Amino acid sequence: MNVAPQRRVQPPAIWRMPALVACLSYVGLTLVLTRPLVAHLATVLPNDLGDPLLNTWIIWWNAHAVPMTERWWNAPIFWPATGAFASSEQLLGLAPLTTPFQWLGGSAVAAYNIAYLASSPLCAMAMFALTYALTRRPDAAFIAGLIFGFHPYRVAHVSQLQMLSAYWMVIALLALHQYIGERNRTWLCVFGAAWLLQALSNGYYLLFFPTLLGLWIIWFGIRRGAARTLVTIIVVWVVASAPLVPILWKYRQVHALFGFHRFIQEIELFSADVTSLLDASSMLTFWGWLTSFHRPEGELFPGLTVVAILGVMTVTWLWTTPIPRRWSKVRLAFVIAAIVAVAAAISAMKFGSWSITIGKVQLLSVGRVSKPLTLALVALAAAVGSDPRIVAAWRRRSPLLFYLIAALAMFVFAMGPEPRLGSTVVLYDAPYGWLLSLPGFGAIRVPARFAMLAFLCLSVAAGLAFARLTAHAGLAMRRAAIAIAIVGAVTDGWYGHLDLVPVPLPLNTLNTLSAGTAIMELPLGQTEADTAAMYRSTFHKHPVVNGYSGFFPPSYGILRRGLSETDQSILDGLCSFGPVTAAVNEERDIEGRLTAWLLARPRVVPLGTESGWRFFSVPRWPDAAPDISGERLRIASVSANFATPDVGSMHDGSLSTRWASGGPQSGSEVVTVDLGSVRNVADISLALGSYAEDYPRLLAIDSSMDGTVWTTEWKGQTAPHRFIASVRSPRELPLIFGLPHISARFLRLRQLGSDPVYYWSIAELEVFGH
Repeated sequence: MNVAPQRRVQPPAIWRMPALVACLSYVGLTLVLTRPLVAHLATVLPNDLGDPLLNTWIIWWNAHAVPMTERWWNAPIFWPATGAFASSEQLLGLAPLTTPFQWLGGSAVAAYNIAYLASSPLCAMAMFALTYALTRRPDAAFIAGLIFGFHPYRVAHVSQLQMLSAYWMVIALLALHQYIGERNRTWLCVFGAAWLLQALSNGYYLLFFPTLLGLWIIWFGIRRGAARTLVTIIVVWVVASAPLVPILWKYRQVHALFGFHRFIQEIELFSADVTSLLDASSMLTFWGWLTSFHRPEGELFPGLTVVAILGVMTVTWLWTTPIPRRWSKVRLAFVIAAIVAVAAAISAMKFGSWSITIGKVQLLSVGRVSKPLTLALVALAAAVGSDPRIVAAWRRRSPLLFYLIAALAMFVFAMGPEPRLGSTVVLYDAPYGWLLSLPGFGAIRVPARFAMLAFLCLSVAAGLAFARLTAHAGLAMRRAAIAIAIVGAVTDGWYGHLDLVPVPLPLNTLNTLSAGTAIMELPLGQTEADTAAMYRSTFHKHPVVNGYSGFFPPSYGILRRGLSETDQSILDGLCSFGPVTAAVNEERDIEGRLTAWLLARPRVVPLGTESGWRFFSVPRWPDAAPDISGERLRIASVSANFATPDVGSMHDGSLSTRWASGGPQSGSEVVTVDLGSVRNVADISLALGSYAEDYPRLLAIDSSMDGTVWTTEWKGQTAPHRFIASVRSPRELPLIFGLPHISARFLRLRQLGSDPVYYWSIAELEVFGH
């Protein structure tokens, strides 16, 4: 039997031309909003020199080091710390756009600005394609793209390119919808590539997007006869994630080495609030006044247009859809349960905790508002979910209902582990708290960024709702609706002025230095000064001591404190890793304090001045803390003149326990070690563990054969040892003191310095020798 070959169906002209018009419209709106950035691509950055300049440097590094190599991970910032690139985003998902541009001769600043300008049109066009695939309506697709590409939440993150680059998520969802509809395996390849590129573009989306994908799979993939399709999607997802494994493993190693983590208080601080829906960026022209409920990262105002479209659609649906004549007993029970739970929550809010007890049996207690409110919301959701109209929408796998539910879920996640309405916790055991038990979530601090996924879902839902509302409208009515929606969407996301900040100028003195020296720009520790130092390294190509990222290596904090106190000894530790060229900004060097401090150091050579900067060559310094030699010696006993019950914690093999002096360092603390017999001693190690600030300010180490006659073997400041330890072993922080291979049975450690705040602590004491 002969089968005639099928003719390939061409996309209709109504798809091709509106897509071009939409693309040009999105690009034009972007250029108007960001004016005159396009005319200064290589000389300015939008908004500020914090995150934009950091991301510019990351983009530059991705183009000049082979990704995944040891050199790439050991990026030349936070010198001499290693693994510095794992302390922040790596933006590899943007490299297909930014790296070739630089290879062709473009600057890193221009590459950043191109990626920034492209982010809005790309998000909008991806949403246009997704909504068109679901509706076959170019007008609805255009409005959905306009909402997602230019919604108010994007303005709140104008400084964070990785947050703005959310288009790969939309393309991944488009590919899944198309694969479900067509069973064309090409769409599986698109899905895998989009997922991988999105995961490589933003660490938050790497962790957050799977929650949305999981909901999508449950809604569209779990149905009769779709098991094979579901398994295929999951297999492709797993295979596409394989390149992430070495990256995530390296992040895990570096974070474990440095002890990077987020405290729960920090995560709660950067969670959204219910009132965040009424908080908007002050940059917005028409909604910038919505700041009464402002909190960090909490500008989640969705705009009036999307709310109006979805509100009108909901009212219309309720009005036109037949209401079930009878409620099922189960649904009625859920409604009653919700009412009772709300009443309990209100009573707890007004009257405080209460309980009902019969005899010795407590039948009911209400102590926190969050528990009854959570029960009320669960019961209400069950009641709504059991509505026959909702059940029917589930059975036909309604995309509109899915994206509405998914948007609500993403907003709940955005509210973090303890969702609040003002100061009142409104959800008990919130879903984000479940995520904190998964790998990776403990390293991120801003649950509120789930909002980008919520706005993605709202944008799709708005496009679907607009298509439904205008499906039977006349031409005039439809055109009026389109015009109103376009004006509303543009108005919601319109901002009147975008600051364009000139990038820092290179310093020719640094560009002419010979290889082998690190650069330290002073003062150190201010965000835009440190990012400027990183940016200048793209010209002089030397490693820089300065740095800025999501996390900071322990050595950086120690160095900052030492420099702020103009502690000469901190340079001993820093320069033990190699020579340093210090560049001092005279405008920010108050009363020449840093300049005088450097000139007071032996062997420092002035290198001249340039454009308000003074330069100094600081030579390499002998290693203050040599590597340990010999074997670990057994310690018979340890005694101290303070906190004697805790001395055993010094040598119990655990960094989680410590001996502490019991009060701020006074200069009279003494610890004595008995080795049990005369041994040849080479090194002593005093590990600080997590007590980095409790190092002895001034230490003397004495030796004795009999415990009566003592000889001082070492004396000095320990700040250099602490810095060196923070580079070599940042989790253990062992202060290592080399001794001239002495023979002794007893060792005495005398803390001779003082500090008004910090104790002297020893988490683990070890002696090495023969």
